[in-house]
Amino acid sequence: MTTGQAYVHGAESAVGFIVLFQTGWFIESMWSQTMVIHMLRSAKIPFLQSRPAWLVLVTTLLAAAFVTFLPYSPLAILLHLTPLKPIYFIFLLFIIILYMISVTIVKKIYIKKYQEWL
Repeated sequence: MTTGQAYVHGAESAVGFIVLFQTGWFIESMWSQTMVIHMLRSAKIPFLQSRPAWLVLVTTLLAAAFVTFLPYSPLAILLHLTPLKPIYFIFLLFIIILYMISVTIVKKIYIKKYQEWL
């Protein structure tokens, strides 16, 4: 997806590549932003040592679900979004898990250095 091979095959596939890339980026950014809220809200490990308020959990899950299904809705045409293949979501889940682990590690380093959390 990110190799740019679509540009070799002409303008039509280049536009398709751009729409595909923007859709993937849109969904990935929503997932990562909603998850980082959970990662940074407490000094503890989220979901294991600290549970979010039900309203925070429901709101973030609904927001991520809404954005995830937006490319499959009639609004997709208006927003220039395109449906993504299921393999994308497997890759995305892997990336989000790595991101959550990275944020947790950096958070622990910060707490160790400053003896407090934000």
